Amino acid sequence: MMKFEELKYDKRINSILTDIYNILDKECTHIFLYGSTSIGKLSYKINQENIDFYSDIELIVIPKDKKNENNKEYKKRLMGDMVQYVKSNESIGRSPFIDINPVSADFFKDAQFRISTYELKHNAICLKGENLLESIVDVNPKNYNYKIQNVEVVKGLKVLLIDSYNFFINRDTTSMMDFERYNYFLNSSYLNVLRTLLPLYNCFELTIEDRVNALSELGNDKKIVKYFSQNELDNFGVLAENKRKCEFVRNSTEFFVDTVDVYTHLLSFMLECDTSELIEKVYDKKDALFYGEQWKVEMLADLTVFFLNSLQALKELVVSYNLSNEKIELIKKSYDKLLYGKNAFEFKRIIEDYIVMEKDRWKIIGSKD
Repeated sequence: MMKFEELKYDKRINSILTDIYNILDKECTHIFLYGSTSIGKLSYKINQENIDFYSDIELIVIPKDKKNENNKEYKKRLMGDMVQYVKSNESIGRSPFIDINPVSADFFKDAQFRISTYELKHNAICLKGENLLESIVDVNPKNYNYKIQNVEVVKGLKVLLIDSYNFFINRDTTSMMDFERYNYFLNSSYLNVLRTLLPLYNCFELTIEDRVNALSELGNDKKIVKYFSQNELDNFGVLAENKRKCEFVRNSTEFFVDTVDVYTHLLSFMLECDTSELIEKVYDKKDALFYGEQWKVEMLADLTVFFLNSLQALKELVVSYNLSNEKIELIKKSYDKLLYGKNAFEFKRIIEDYIVMEKDRWKIIGSKD
């Protein structure tokens, strides 16, 4: 195991990371630390005797018991163990989300050609076991697939919708902790746009600071300035500095609106269209936007449209305290289409499960067919 002191955190952070390692060590053959924690960029504040975490602590593990590889129930159990640990640690004030992904060794050699793979290979740290990070493909401009990367844009829209709905609508009161946590989330979401934008210019950077510098070096690129306002571009540098200082005090409504807008402009940039045409172009150019079998491309397009329509509706609601019938009809229409895609996906899953079952059934019967 590496010495966490090498990451140059406060000794109490190192102690917490060591405790997490010791919990996982009992059940796992391999442990990998990744994300901001592994490069010494964990966001936290020390307030008197307590540590307030903003960043997640992210780990990938290979369980000793193979049945626990890629097992959602096992993942829940491990994360439940982490929740209990955090509750028992009196030095922790604002608790971190400790994300643990139990995988098989194939996870590393089968990694896709997208930015998260690039980050994992170059930023993650092997804490225990053979360093399988070396088997990860090295993503570069020649093999990078922006269509695969765009799945992360869809995920970003999804999380932006759910977290924003919960913050603005689905709570009775908002504490300072809720406010700061949501602002941190928006900060990270906004900055994540660079993870998709910059590789389109063959810029592969590993830290937020390097990404902001790379954006600055692109200067007045005609396409970028066409789709992003100067204020949006300046915000990347401001938010990077705010994250470094752990200052998350922006007006939540304005910040939410800005984040929705920058994602909307990212998609307009990729599809080369005006925002008023965006929904139509997502459908028309879905094959140029997403990668995979046709049913998957269709579902990603449906999800994107549903999230965009819902975010625009939520934006209208939190800004004007009103919601037009037109917005509701757009959401209903995109949701109905989404259900058709969900049923197609469910059908595929059922047939695949049946095929596996059928093989076992005929083995039991004794047929060679």
